[in-house]
Amino acid sequence: MGLADDGKESVEEQVTLSTGQTVTLPLSTDVTMMSVVFSAALDPVRALLPSCLSPVRVGRKRAAVTFLFVRYHSVDDGSLEPYDEFGVLIPATRPSSRATPILSRLLVVWVATSTRCRSRPNRHGHLVTRCGDIRRLLATLS
Repeated sequence: MGLADDGKESVEEQVTLSTGQTVTLPLSTDVTMMSVVFSAALDPVRALLPSCLSPVRVGRKRAAVTFLFVRYHSVDDGSLEPYDEFGVLIPATRPSSRATPILSRLLVVWVATSTRCRSRPNRHGHLVTRCGDIRRLLATLS
């Protein structure tokens, strides 16, 4: 057992990955990460989700779609080889009696960042967050 960032004890657990490799959770990683959020036509995005979920909307007929790239420089002090990962994410909520959340067109950043990181807009108006070797670029929605 070790201490988590919040000072509480973290429980270590060994798991076997689909590749056959065994790792200890939680993993420590050294990564470079970049994500950007685009808007896409609402109906085709909605068709990709199960009926129990609704895409987060950006305006009346647009949905938010996130493209994420992660470069893992070191995983668990070298227990896994460095690798890259790419994902397309659709932020979604469960439908309720209230309207589906709509992101404001004036909103610059809608992904929460760590309170220990410093974020500043770059010359293009995009917010760049740096946490050690982690960099995240969030697009301005307009």
